[in-house]
Amino acid sequence: MITVLVATDSQLLRQLLCDALNGRSGLSVVATAPDHPRALALTENLRPDVAIVNMGMPESLILVRALAGVHARVVSLGRCEEESVAVVEDGTLNDVIAAVHGAMHGAFTPTRSSDSELDHLTATERLVLRSVNEGHSNKEIAQELGVAVPTIKHHVHSLLTKLGVRRRGEAAAIYRRTRSESGRSTRPSPRWTVRPSSSRPS
Repeated sequence: MITVLVATDSQLLRQLLCDALNGRSGLSVVATAPDHPRALALTENLRPDVAIVNMGMPESLILVRALAGVHARVVSLGRCEEESVAVVEDGTLNDVIAAVHGAMHGAFTPTRSSDSELDHLTATERLVLRSVNEGHSNKEIAQELGVAVPTIKHHVHSLLTKLGVRRRGEAAAIYRRTRSESGRSTRPSPRWTVRPSSSRPS
């Protein structure tokens, strides 16, 4: 179970995210906070695995930097240029869930440049590809994300098509090559942004 804190000054958004995420895909919302001080205090006290921060909230950037100081994983709702932050600018609920899983498992690290072969994959497809690279079956990936096996099959088919390959091993090779090239880069790396997913929340 991945524990989550939601920080936003919108009471409606706090309630909606809490209701939508709690108990879904292995997530547990342990706290919500309406502002920077309470979010930081709750994070230091409860130590959630991931903090979701609405960048439209006052002092949101200060909060993101403070959370980094206590080694918290962060998913930002809205544009954020800070390092080690998974950014969801205009995605679906599935993209937020994928970003939380990606932040938890270290899948969303900076990429070498904006023309990466993986840039046109959705957040969920990136997460599925990471699991494919690790040798997980569709059933295992479905259990990890808390979705049905046919949903994972759809994501695998979609990412194979976008990458222009036919086999999972070929897709995994592209993933490893892209990660390797990212590691060799010495140029500043932009934050990876979750692109809107074409699929609806399941």
